[in-house]
Amino acid sequence: MEYAMNVKLTTVIFLLGLAGLAMYSCSDKTTVVPPQPAVIGVSQDTLDYDSTGIQQNLTIYNTGSGTLEWSFGSWPDWLSPSAISGTVYGNSNQLVTLAIDRNLLQPGLNLGNLPLNSNSDSLQIVLLAFKSANPVLGDLSDSLDFGVSLDSLQVTILNTGGDTLHWTAVISPGSSAFSVTPAAGATLGQCTIWVRFNRDTLSTGLQQATLQINSDGGSAQISLQGYAGTAGGAWLTYTPVSSGYYIPDPLDLYFIVRFDRPTGWQNFKISALRVNLYSQSYVYDDIEFFCWGVFQSQGYLFPDLANEFHDTGLLDPYSGWNEWVVNWPLSLSTFTVGYYQWDYNYPAYPAPWYDNTTVAGRSYRIFQDQYGYVYGDLLGDRDWCIEIFVEPISTVAGVTPEAQGRWLASSKIQVEPSPPHEVPPYQARIKLK
Repeated sequence: MEYAMNVKLTTVIFLLGLAGLAMYSCSDKTTVVPPQPAVIGVSQDTLDYDSTGIQQNLTIYNTGSGTLEWSFGSWPDWLSPSAISGTVYGNSNQLVTLAIDRNLLQPGLNLGNLPLNSNSDSLQIVLLAFKSANPVLGDLSDSLDFGVSLDSLQVTILNTGGDTLHWTAVISPGSSAFSVTPAAGATLGQCTIWVRFNRDTLSTGLQQATLQINSDGGSAQISLQGYAGTAGGAWLTYTPVSSGYYIPDPLDLYFIVRFDRPTGWQNFKISALRVNLYSQSYVYDDIEFFCWGVFQSQGYLFPDLANEFHDTGLLDPYSGWNEWVVNWPLSLSTFTVGYYQWDYNYPAYPAPWYDNTTVAGRSYRIFQDQYGYVYGDLLGDRDWCIEIFVEPISTVAGVTPEAQGRWLASSKIQVEPSPPHEVPPYQARIKLK
């Protein structure tokens, strides 16, 4: 009797449990959404470079919610994609730049295909580029802005045709604020001209002009503008790119930069020094800044360490940009400023940062060899990140200088073709005082 009652009770509990499970399952159903695939799309299926274009942008879209994996197949040798594959997440896109080398085009219409493969679908991008047998002036920038600090900017004249392009460059109206060199030339491919903003001789204010490019393959105009004078006492940095730093050797002595007196100034003074250095805490990294004249060796200019004009005494720098106030009157067309490294350990501190974006380096490394002789290396691929702030004391008649002075660095002078003394590398024996 007791056994039968237990069986009945167990059966009832079991049935109630099933009923409860069924009620729970029926009332709490969860809808499972299957994953959505990636869906590929492009901004355009034809890229037409016409007769002057050199670059086009292609946007690859993923309008699905899955992850898109894409890659380009083969492409013509005259095409250079900025990326050949990529990953685009759901409802996102990726921009790819497609440039062409017009020197590799054949005269006439060049037709190509760019396969675009993906885990969604495969597409074909049609490429069109026309090369005339005659000279054709390629696309140029619409404007150049020198701002408050730049002295020189370059313009690339591109010949997208098949014959030699003859061109001239003229600043109009006849403005003294800007100049261009060279002013004429011929090219089968491309060449570079430099436009200079002559801010040293200008009154404070906004200056504007137009650069007119004329050729037997077309013409173009480029708007020019720049602000002369120190705008609101702003720092005018001429070595904005600290590309890297040089690890000094214990036999390195000086790191020096050559400067030229601003046009129209007679007597002037250096009021401040700036230098970008790498150092560490608790190391001996004292330096001493000097100002020297120059001497000539085989047509090259070098710092004349035996002709010292000014020095700061010992300075204790920190890692990064350092600035010190000085009062160094000068009346020189060309001079050098640099510092002496007092650390004789390896690696020596501090390490000077350099800017390797300059056109013609005007920096020097002075070192001592194992026999005690002192040499100077003219560096053509970099400039030490050393800047000076100069102020006019007297000027050439009729010249209005910037009232607050200006920051200078060696890279400010880039326009004229490099004279013999700027063609590196060259090494000279240095005289010490």
